[in-house]
Amino acid sequence: MIVTLRSTRYLVASLGIALSLGVVPAVARADAGEKEACAKSYEAAQRFRKKGQLRASRRELLECARATCPAVLSTDCASWLRDLDAALPTIVPVVRDGEGRDIVDARVSVDGELVASKLEGRALEIDPGQHVLRVVVEGREPLEQTIVVREGERRRAVTVSFPSPRPAASQAAAGASSQGEAPPVVVDAQVGSSGTHPAAWVFGGLGLASLGGFAYFGVTGLNQESTLRECRPHCTESAVSDARRSYLFADVTLGVGVVSLLAATYFFMKRPAAPPTTGSTTAATEAATMWVAPTVLAGGGFHATLGGRFSL
Repeated sequence: MIVTLRSTRYLVASLGIALSLGVVPAVARADAGEKEACAKSYEAAQRFRKKGQLRASRRELLECARATCPAVLSTDCASWLRDLDAALPTIVPVVRDGEGRDIVDARVSVDGELVASKLEGRALEIDPGQHVLRVVVEGREPLEQTIVVREGERRRAVTVSFPSPRPAASQAAAGASSQGEAPPVVVDAQVGSSGTHPAAWVFGGLGLASLGGFAYFGVTGLNQESTLRECRPHCTESAVSDARRSYLFADVTLGVGVVSLLAATYFFMKRPAAPPTTGSTTAATEAATMWVAPTVLAGGGFHATLGGRFSL
């Protein structure tokens, strides 16, 4: 029995020595690998900091500032990390529509990197320098904005505003402009169940403005004609063309003015129908869209197009 106990003690001691001989080198190798990783992060953090890549430098500093790293490295990394946190800029993207309302469902990218898939009012870390901010909202054309972020700049609001969708009449105006025509004057109005039609005031103002243009171009043409009488027969072709153009513009503005005043008179005299006494309590409305599009012809001529859509 004694021999058996002694054999057991020898067996346990032998196993302990064997395990120690195997574990100690493994622990030593793990410590060496940890120290090497800390040293690499220590050096990489300094390189990124010099290049202005503060976010990358911060990631490396978090690695080498761990308590498992050698004290000489972790102390420096912890100190540098505090300084870098104070220098690292942040921005707060703000996306609004044409009426100034906040848009939450927007994806924000900085230099092609997605930084936010939804806006929650939080500050986003960004490296100092020039960046291209791209905002994508479903159903709208993406917008890009170039910004310059300064070191130490914190919680800077960067606002991107999407324009309001254009009405159909405005899109027609843009199409006419692309074909060489002048942008038309567009009136888009709704009329309630009582009162004067808004188009009466619009066409009245347009008519008065056109008559003013007629007076201006008419007087200008008369002055130019008087000058031509003094210089003939040696007047230049450009002087003759200027006089003709002034009279042409006077004729066109007179025509637009007369038509506009007639339209204003029509809408002023027209009274909306009385609202229904039964059924819906909301009065019916009338929609009207009008435009005047002046066009300069290739041969030097000029004409204006008056059009519109409205319900009677």
